[in-house]
Amino acid sequence: MRAATPPPGAGPSFARGTLPLRVVGAYRDTEVRDGDPLAVALADLAREGLAAQHALDPLAPDEAARLLDALLGGADSAGSPAMTDRGLRAGVLRRAGGVPFFLVSYAQGLRATPSALPAAAGAAAIPWDLRAGVRQRVAALPPAARETLEAVAVAGRTVRRSVLADVVGRPPGELDDALDEACRVRLLAVAGEGEDAGADSYGFAHDAIGEVVEAELGAARRAGLHRGIAAALERHAAGGALPVETLAYHYSHAGEAERAVPYLERAGDRARGQGAQAAAQGYYKEAIDCLDRLGRPLDAAQVRTKLAGVMRAAGRGYDEALALLEQAAGTATRPATWRAWGKPPPRSGTYMWPAARSGRASAAWRSCAT
Repeated sequence: MRAATPPPGAGPSFARGTLPLRVVGAYRDTEVRDGDPLAVALADLAREGLAAQHALDPLAPDEAARLLDALLGGADSAGSPAMTDRGLRAGVLRRAGGVPFFLVSYAQGLRATPSALPAAAGAAAIPWDLRAGVRQRVAALPPAARETLEAVAVAGRTVRRSVLADVVGRPPGELDDALDEACRVRLLAVAGEGEDAGADSYGFAHDAIGEVVEAELGAARRAGLHRGIAAALERHAAGGALPVETLAYHYSHAGEAERAVPYLERAGDRARGQGAQAAAQGYYKEAIDCLDRLGRPLDAAQVRTKLAGVMRAAGRGYDEALALLEQAAGTATRPATWRAWGKPPPRSGTYMWPAARSGRASAAWRSCAT
């Protein structure tokens, strides 16, 4: 609040100290509805030419960087990790997305505990005041909108409305109202990028919102949503290409090892075919872990040989690959294992590494042949 410049022709009262005032205020327009006292007051002032409104967009990258530097600046913080670590600074700018409130919250958190936020992950990396603000905004929504936000948080970056309809289980009109309300308060937005981008897909207006919403979910609720999302994706992909990586992720996080295994193996095969050796190893290792827990040694042996082949192609981990082959060979040469599964013993090195490069590996391969 500050004194305004005397207008032309101002009378004596201006000189005696009766000064006009200019008031600058900020508010979140998504929280002010028609009929609220603030909305009524602003409309009355605007009608009299006494008020003007300016919408504030997120800051441009260079503007956000300057604001963060100003917030973190000062002699007391010149040597802090927040000022000297370029990766940390870039991470804060990326997570804040140009939103001034987010930048202020991150800066305050870094000044208070410089090592806490960088070491955290997910919602734990979000300052507490920002988390509290998101929780408050979510709590103000009707139940259907809150359930929809939870489904979007677990689904990933973007999700189609048809999938949400299956998972949330609300009547079409109620789901549409929930989506519209979540978009009105700018918690959700129509997706503009990603494989599900389009007028019928949704994502969070800011990644931090989704992280806070997901962090509030209990383990059972989260697993149930993963299970429902995977089943919905399978239904809606009928006749088309299955998103095997996404299905592997959701069934794994739902605790559905039996249903996750085929997608994990197929995801590993696809990554291997694309030359993404690290990704293929990750999928194969997770598939082996599931198969071991399910008590399916022969299937695990087959995936172990695939993993060994990937490790050989990557040119590293030879000893680990050899150990995988020997373990698979030990499984494949146990007649009792084959009889338990109702399968004949192997008559070739199908489950082994055909291009073995050492005597031990060759012996492991030959041990499967009758």
